[in-house]
Amino acid sequence: MKNILTLLLLLAGMLSFAQRKYAPIKKKPKIDTMMIKRTGADPYGMKKYVLCVLKTGPNAASLAKDSVKKILAGHMKNMEVLESQGKLVVAGPFTDGSDWEGVFVFNVTTVEEAKKLTDTDPGVQSGLFSVELHPWYSSATLMEVPVLHKKVQVKSF
Repeated sequence: MKNILTLLLLLAGMLSFAQRKYAPIKKKPKIDTMMIKRTGADPYGMKKYVLCVLKTGPNAASLAKDSVKKILAGHMKNMEVLESQGKLVVAGPFTDGSDWEGVFVFNVTTVEEAKKLTDTDPGVQSGLFSVELHPWYSSATLMEVPVLHKKVQVKSF
């Protein structure tokens, strides 16, 4: 019985190494014309955005804690407004303790348009944050993030 079991295990091991590996069949994905329109995708599936890096501002150290709390509440509310207008696609803080505080991806094509949007932020207005703006070219599917996020968000800030 022991010999039969050993033989079966040996045979199974040999067969597993004898399997021929075939390259996976790559099917071309079906083009979603509705998504192209909804996201503003170009023929490459890309679009222009403006990337905003929020950095520690010139007044950050001198602001009182209760002021910072109010400013951050206004900052969060402003982000909700910009997102509801379709202008803010992605946002989030950096967590490494550097002077890079957070990032915004704006659904605008020029730095000038993005500057007008950042000027509405209480964090920028107060000097808690300063901004660095850059034209950015990325996947148009980023436009789907706000909708997808709502499907997984259990709590709000």
